[in-house]
Formats: sequence, C-alpha cells, structure tokens
Amino acid sequence: MTYSVEIPNGNTTYSVFWSVDKNSDQHSEEAGVNVEINKSYAATVKCAAGKKIVQNIEGIDLKSTE
Repeated sequence: MTYSVEIPNGNTTYSVFWSVDKNSDQHSEEAGVNVEINKSYAATVKCAAGKKIVQNIEGIDLKSTE
C-alpha cells in the first residue's frame, strides 16, 4: 500500500511518500521525499530505517501523484 502527495514550489516538486508491505510478516514501512527540479530527478531523501515513522497521509482524499 502506497500513499504520496506532490508539493510544487516554483521549478521544484517534492513528492512525499509512505508505503507499507502488508503482505510481509514484518509489515516493513518506507517513507521519504523524492525531489524533481525542472521535471528531472534530483534526489530521494528517505526516513531513517528502523525509526518509528509517523505519517498522516493515509486515507486523506488528495489527488494522487502519477
């Protein structure tokens, strides 16, 4: 299950994402921010592995990223 939202700021777009694998026994989570500048990939910043991830985008009625 994956949720994400895009936040545009001038020529830069931040795509905040959160996902969880509900089919695995560990229910591993991944979260972070993908950064695009002038529609070109620039970076991905991931949340620290092994730390508790607090997210509030699950279930919010937002336009999904494509």
